Amino acid sequence: MPNHALRRASLALATATLTAAAMLGTISPASAISGGRNADGDVAATASARVILGNTDCSATRISPEWLITAKHCVGQGNRSLVSLGGNRQGEQRHAAEVVMHPTADLAVIKLDQPSNGPVAKLSGQHLTPGTHARAVGWGGGTQNYFPMVQQGDLEVQRRVFNIDPDNREADLLEVWVTGGHLTPGDSGGPLLIGDTIAGVASMSNENALPHVNGSIGWYVPVAEHTEWITRQTGVAATAAAGQPTPRADILQAPAVQPRSLAPAVGSSAVDSWLSTLPFRITHS
Repeated sequence: MPNHALRRASLALATATLTAAAMLGTISPASAISGGRNADGDVAATASARVILGNTDCSATRISPEWLITAKHCVGQGNRSLVSLGGNRQGEQRHAAEVVMHPTADLAVIKLDQPSNGPVAKLSGQHLTPGTHARAVGWGGGTQNYFPMVQQGDLEVQRRVFNIDPDNREADLLEVWVTGGHLTPGDSGGPLLIGDTIAGVASMSNENALPHVNGSIGWYVPVAEHTEWITRQTGVAATAAAGQPTPRADILQAPAVQPRSLAPAVGSSAVDSWLSTLPFRITHS
């Protein structure tokens, strides 16, 4: 079985000479969470944001009128910024006045140049356990489809792992199965939502694995393990702490397991080489 590269889900923009004010109108249309559904009618849509920081295009979540939370690797090269708030492509637009990056975790918070309107997602103090069901929300960054609204898919938490982030081997991430849709480039920085609370921030996926498992596994930064840092930077308090972090697994010793529902059918050309556990070679995108 060959190794399959594990990619960050951010998308580098090809049009590096565009001005910030013109960017959203000229970027290739994004294909958000593939196979998902419109995230409308609740905080999943109203608190979502599409963010362009330098040469990256990512997702984020509004946690106060002035602050968003996203992934640190979504902070790209260059000083351009544009933020589109809300669940549709014609949302309220702002720019980043300040970006604060976590010293070790794949987290960043963005201060807007002026306060925004609309609901916010609460920061969750809950430590998630295997079997927890949640939602992924993201704008994606591909070019194959056009979605006028932010998309969402279903998640199931599998375990807490380390030795996967090439920038910090000790970083803990929540490994999830994506059971309603697939993560695609540009979903990085988007939330793992439980109700109206954000319990994780998208960091990685197996986006470029075999076609039938593409984007079926994601890794999220657990918000509950970083609430003190987030509150210190933004002044936004989390919900009451609940539970304890689950024991963590070394992903190099216990590779990720693909959702069984995504295994190739018996008799397919891939079945001879199919294994229920797939080792992933970690690379930068």
